[in-house]
Amino acid sequence: MRAFLTPHPALDLSTTPDICQTDAGFACTAVFPPELIQPDTVKANGIEKVNVSGRIRDIVRVRLEVMLHDIWAVAEFIDGRQHDLVIDSETLTRRVLQ
Repeated sequence: MRAFLTPHPALDLSTTPDICQTDAGFACTAVFPPELIQPDTVKANGIEKVNVSGRIRDIVRVRLEVMLHDIWAVAEFIDGRQHDLVIDSETLTRRVLQ
């Protein structure tokens, strides 16, 4: 089942530790707010309520497949500051700044 009709930016993407390598990239279980997921996927997977820093949030767990040729940046946030781990300017230009 496809969760999105088109490629989607992975802003605030959260994953579970079940990441595995695929021929084209990697796959994992990811969580998204239900408004970012197709309604039929939300219905099939269900909405969970989780406590995030004292606030109750709705999430939907989906199996996510990521293609390496679509990744243009990887960053982590520590104490509210972004630390860039990977930046691929060619992919950024080709996929994001078209």
